Amino acid sequence: HDAWVFGGCDAPVDLERSFTIDGQGGPVPVKTFVTNDCAQGVLIYFHGGAWVSGSLASCESICRYLAREARLHVLSVDYRLAPEHPFPAAIDDALAAYEHVLKDMQAANTPGEFIAVAGDSAGGNIAAALCYTLREQKRR
Repeated sequence: HDAWVFGGCDAPVDLERSFTIDGQGGPVPVKTFVTNDCAQGVLIYFHGGAWVSGSLASCESICRYLAREARLHVLSVDYRLAPEHPFPAAIDDALAAYEHVLKDMQAANTPGEFIAVAGDSAGGNIAAALCYTLREQKRR
């Protein structure tokens, strides 16, 4: 069922934009999906792919669906893949994405009251590792 919902859904969004953010290992490609100005928060999404595959394109339908149905600003992150970029490269890229969103929210460039993280497969692991890292650094 999920494969049909996400794979077959081309949910329209009001704005999508591809750009890069500064990361510890260089520029990190990201893409935003926005459906309205009433979003309550930002969702940072990490694609799956067993740490070695996947891309912004592989999770686009999921990100579009989440932006539209959950009414969130979604930032999809194209983190560095193994084996060319061993651990903790992907986690470093996730932290860079979080810091970018936090700075954007503080500057009021991105409206919202919270930052959430999510992902599928390896991306879910990256989201969990990001939360752990932030907790260990005593950050919100």
